[in-house]
Amino acid sequence: MNSELFRKHYLLTLEEEFSSQNQSVNRSRADADSSLAISQFLDNAMNVANHEFFESGYDSMFSLKLDFMFSRYPEQTITFLKDKITNQPDASPETLAEVMRWASRQETESVHQQLVMLSLSGLNHYASLVRDEPSIALAHLEDKRAIPFLNKAVRNESDPALRQDMQDLIASLYH
Repeated sequence: MNSELFRKHYLLTLEEEFSSQNQSVNRSRADADSSLAISQFLDNAMNVANHEFFESGYDSMFSLKLDFMFSRYPEQTITFLKDKITNQPDASPETLAEVMRWASRQETESVHQQLVMLSLSGLNHYASLVRDEPSIALAHLEDKRAIPFLNKAVRNESDPALRQDMQDLIASLYH
């Protein structure tokens, strides 16, 4: 099965999974229940992803789940992910790095600022694997408003290679 066909099939499976999960919520509280269903779906995806192997250049099952939710609920998906990066130290660094890689591939103008904030949230993570990925996302997003945050991250970065990557990004954003 080619990768595009697999992707379409998997997204249909996710649609069925999310629909069946979402049908169990009380329809009189649609917004709150929808947020709860989104959170539960993404929590489950993160838990499963903590045991997934991620390979650069390939869609992971986790990134496909993020694509699925982002296509339907972009703001809620980004808010959930930002919270996980900043407030959930138990999430695996590999999974959070995959979140940053995923964010770097998004090209949605309507949530550009939220994607920048999501990317910036990874700059202060304890794991260097996670701190490395926001530079790629921020370079892709090309938002000069990130420069002060990057300058602060450079001052606090202990890894010389990451510090250099961040300095290179700052220089590219000035041009």
